[in-house]
Amino acid sequence: QVLVPTETPVGGSQALLGRSTYSATPELAGATFTVTVNLVDRFFNRMPPGFNSTFKLSSDDPNDRLADMGSFTTSNGQKLSTGVFLVTQSTTTGWTITASTTTGDAILAGESTRFKVNPSTPSNMLILLGAQQQVDGVGVIGSPAIEAAGEFITVKVVATDPGFNLTPSVTKTGLRLVSNDPFTQSSWTLSMVNGVSISSIPLRTAGIRSFTVSDQSGAQPLLAGYASSTFTMTASNPTRLRVLLPS
Repeated sequence: QVLVPTETPVGGSQALLGRSTYSATPELAGATFTVTVNLVDRFFNRMPPGFNSTFKLSSDDPNDRLADMGSFTTSNGQKLSTGVFLVTQSTTTGWTITASTTTGDAILAGESTRFKVNPSTPSNMLILLGAQQQVDGVGVIGSPAIEAAGEFITVKVVATDPGFNLTPSVTKTGLRLVSNDPFTQSSWTLSMVNGVSISSIPLRTAGIRSFTVSDQSGAQPLLAGYASSTFTMTASNPTRLRVLLPS
């Protein structure tokens, strides 16, 4: 039996699988909480002293770190697993936590109530170029395309929590975007609404290019700067001849 915060055991009650409620409170991504695992009989009565089991925790959060916590052993039929956290936000369907035996005995796995996980405090920015995507709990995936000088590049800046979950609560102006192109505009000032800023930026110089964004707004929460993936910029279509004299 797996209980998450706000749930308490109700031995003998099968209506809610031996728990007080199916309405667990939401948790914050990356924030720790305590999971209570009880060794119970088929009527959800906690086993008396002398009956114990060793188990591990897992979750349907695709980025969970619960395996890193190793195994736990109940004492007098119970174990309070502290320091548990999930990584990926899920504000609609939520996630569950499962306890399963590691000793190969005949004890059935237990699954928690499904509970929502909200993004944590906004702290970071990510830069997405072209078809790159932001994935909650992961960060940036994909590689930027090869671009041609003078063409507009779609630059998307998003605000995230420390686990790279999108934080739509951020709306601010004063984000400064710069590139390593020595012959283009020195910087651009961006505005962010609902955690997202989208701009079309032209660069001029062929070579290996990148963008860097910093939060110059002075408004809380201040977001950490970020450097984009590098990408190749090629010369544009030929348009003229150039004559170079010696030296």
